[in-house]
Amino acid sequence: SLKNQNWPKPNLMDLADTNEIDRIKREVSKKLVRELPSEHSRVFLYRLSLMHGSFSRELAISIGKLLPEVFLCGEVFEELVGPWIEQEGYERYRISPLLSGIGKNIFSLDETNSIHTAISLNIFKQKQVNQYDVSNALFHAYISKSEEALANIASIIVREKSEHISLLSDLVAWFSLIAL
Repeated sequence: SLKNQNWPKPNLMDLADTNEIDRIKREVSKKLVRELPSEHSRVFLYRLSLMHGSFSRELAISIGKLLPEVFLCGEVFEELVGPWIEQEGYERYRISPLLSGIGKNIFSLDETNSIHTAISLNIFKQKQVNQYDVSNALFHAYISKSEEALANIASIIVREKSEHISLLSDLVAWFSLIAL
């Protein structure tokens, strides 16, 4: 048993104190980043770490093509799938929770906002867009405070069929709560 191995008896504060968990997460994140094969993959991962929710390979590649472009970003993306990027389903990916958001500590605020804007705008350049993608586009437009991206989303939603709007309403309800 753990008691026989001199482990301390857990208490309520162990559950409430997340400092140790956050410290361990930062350490593991640093180790994972150090294991990246190249500077290109590191820059690409930092950009992709700003993604919210799941995303397509197509969207990831469009973010790799932002200036300065990640050389061979399709190949670099494939190298990242596994330890750094999790495959969620057919052609859907998600950044590892250990690495989520690490780019915000690397890029300047202007660079971060530019990436969020690009994510939002590029979502609608994909071959297929679902209601989750629209919600993610709204999230990135809101985070970046991009009038262009927000106007783009509003324009698309206004022209959408009413049966599609009902699919979207629950997924964007968060916006009305935070925008007040």
